[in-house]
Amino acid sequence: MPFARKFGNILLTFLTKISSGYWHVFDPQNGFLVIHKEFLSTLDLDRIRPCRYFFENEMLVQLNIVSARVMDCPMLAVYTGAPSSLFIPEVIRYYPRLLIRGFF
Repeated sequence: MPFARKFGNILLTFLTKISSGYWHVFDPQNGFLVIHKEFLSTLDLDRIRPCRYFFENEMLVQLNIVSARVMDCPMLAVYTGAPSSLFIPEVIRYYPRLLIRGFF
C-alpha cells in the first residue's frame, strides 16, 4: 500500500474515532460491516450518504447515537494488485466536513 494511503488511513481512522466515539475500533475504513437487524431498524438510512468510502463512518456515528455495542472482527487484508479507485483529493475534500458534522 502506498505511503499516502497508509497515512490517509491512519488520519481518517483517528478522525472517525473522534466523530463516532468508538475509540476501540481498529480499522473503520476496511469496508466490512455486520449489523444486527435490531439496530439497523433504529438507523436513519436516508442520512447515510452514498458517498464512496464514507458509508462505514456514518454507520458508526449513528450506531453511537443509539448506544450500540461495536466490536472488531479480525480479517486478513488481501491486495491482489488491482488498482485502487480511491482518489485522495476527493476524500480530503469531503471527509473532514462529514466527520465534523457527525461529531456534532
